[in-house]
Amino acid sequence: MKKILKISIISIGVLALILLLPPLFMPSSYTASSSIVIESNAYTVFPYFADLRSWDKWSPWKEKAPNSKYEYSENTFGAGATMAWESQEQGTGKMTTVQFKKFHHINYQWDFIKPFKSTSGGQIMVEKLNENQVKVTWTNTGKLKWPFDRWMNAFADFKQMLEKDFAVGLGNLKKVVEAGPKKELPKVNPEKMELPDQSIYSIMHETVRNAEISARIAESYRSILRTIERTGSIAKEEPPLCLYYMHNRVTTKMRPGLIVQGCSAVLKGDVECIVLRAGKVLRFVYYGGYSNLEPTYDAIDIYLEENKINKRENYTWESYVSDPGAEPDSTKWLTYIYVPVK
Repeated sequence: MKKILKISIISIGVLALILLLPPLFMPSSYTASSSIVIESNAYTVFPYFADLRSWDKWSPWKEKAPNSKYEYSENTFGAGATMAWESQEQGTGKMTTVQFKKFHHINYQWDFIKPFKSTSGGQIMVEKLNENQVKVTWTNTGKLKWPFDRWMNAFADFKQMLEKDFAVGLGNLKKVVEAGPKKELPKVNPEKMELPDQSIYSIMHETVRNAEISARIAESYRSILRTIERTGSIAKEEPPLCLYYMHNRVTTKMRPGLIVQGCSAVLKGDVECIVLRAGKVLRFVYYGGYSNLEPTYDAIDIYLEENKINKRENYTWESYVSDPGAEPDSTKWLTYIYVPVK
């Protein structure tokens, strides 16, 4: 009996060594990467992978798991966006955009729940090669826990498996992009200006749904005008404006305001007086309806990056020169976009 027990213990020990020792010498991580050249530009390509809802148009796993169920965060474009999936073929998990540089790259994280838990991260980047071509590179890096992940990698080869899928996905992306229209940014040519301190009566709105922006701005102007009348303050003959601190496809943080002569009056309620600090600004000109401003802002962002210009404030502001009530043709509405720069 003792001999059998001794043999059993030795056998278990040998088996444990066989299972646990080799993984110590196996890779502890992997990095998969694949690239493709696409006949287009970054402005056209970027939204296809930066907006998680657009993955359905080119994902390499769409054909493998056509019956997958997806759930998305309210905002699917930019840092914090999420896409969760559930399918028999691909299991369950979630993708999160953890970092984002417009028209350049996204960094993402994958959290797998079933059939087993694991986490990996990576990047999809688009690089300009010339005026007609870009290079898109998709990478993923993951740690291989000892011992089971390392044994699985020894047989499945995660790097090879992912690179095969990435190549299929990027091939799909190339077909979709090149079959569609090439988007172009509007041309921007800012005027460099030096502005003095400007006092404004304003109301801060921390979170406004984009569909409600116009209504909230109009309400703010009415409230500010009542405050000016009540306090006997003097409004300058300048267009109304609005400061924008944050904007995504769902919500906006903003501060509508009117320029006044100083901040000496005692204010009540939501209206407060702030000072736009003196300094350098770039003034961009925009004609058109307010719902079509986004491409101009995209062009401004690229202009600042290409010219290595840094902002000196955490906001830009729009000055509404045209009165929509007096001019029915929205294509004639003039808006100045001011960017405070260093």
